Amino acid sequence: MFWQAGAQHIGDSVSATGNIIAYDQPGYTTYDAAIGLAKDKWNAQIFGQNLTSVNSSTGTSAGQFVQTETVTRRGWPG
Repeated sequence: MFWQAGAQHIGDSVSATGNIIAYDQPGYTTYDAAIGLAKDKWNAQIFGQNLTSVNSSTGTSAGQFVQTETVTRRGWPG
């Protein structure tokens, strides 16, 4: 039997530099976990990503005159 847990923290950032609109992107933390069984050549595992369902922007832009955002992947029960 095995298990694993992880956390990732991204600090505050700015989406761009230079002569285009820069957006403040607040920091966030996500948590992941996995548990499983292994024997010989067989294993079974269940895992979850972004277990606290943090919804945050990882990239914001208005390069095409429309504000767009790339967001974190929603976790369970998202």
